[in-house]
Amino acid sequence: MAKDIIGYLKCPHCGYEDAEVKETKKTFQSRALVMVWCPHPKCQSQHFPRSKDGSDRIRNNMREVTGNVEPAEILEPETTAPPPVKTPAKQTFEDFMNGK
Repeated sequence: MAKDIIGYLKCPHCGYEDAEVKETKKTFQSRALVMVWCPHPKCQSQHFPRSKDGSDRIRNNMREVTGNVEPAEILEPETTAPPPVKTPAKQTFEDFMNGK
């Protein structure tokens, strides 16, 4: 069963703005620890903080989910085609012999 998203955070690995923050089954003083998952197709990283302090830091830095928030669309970097390579015109044997 998928866990509910409690907030969004900038992914520390790829910089994607809407990495998902979710609560885990582990608790500390009756408060669930969190984890971060990046849904970007080229990243897909997971981050589990090692302590309660790390979990609290993520909670303090995340943007909380309010209402029906749609995550930002994934934009692929624009690639520009390299300029065409100009190849010299083929020289015929006769032109070569005539010095052209």
